[in-house]
Amino acid sequence: QPHIQCYVIRILWMVPIYSIESWLCLRFHTYAIYIETLRDCYESFVLYSFFQFLIQVLGGEEQLVLMLKDKSPTRGVHIWGFDWCI
Repeated sequence: QPHIQCYVIRILWMVPIYSIESWLCLRFHTYAIYIETLRDCYESFVLYSFFQFLIQVLGGEEQLVLMLKDKSPTRGVHIWGFDWCI
């Protein structure tokens, strides 16, 4: 499924890109604010890719909306005592 693989690749590239940019921040500390900004932008892009990946795996946006509308009210109910732990 090539349309799902692109999301996985974006997520997997997070670790090497994050580590290289962290090393660059340590090496060139005068430019650290700019490098951190780029790193944070890529991190937000990866979060967006992860949410898109979840939507695709769950059957698409329309299917996900239908699944959430048809969710029974008893699904997700905690066992006795856990609802007070918040």
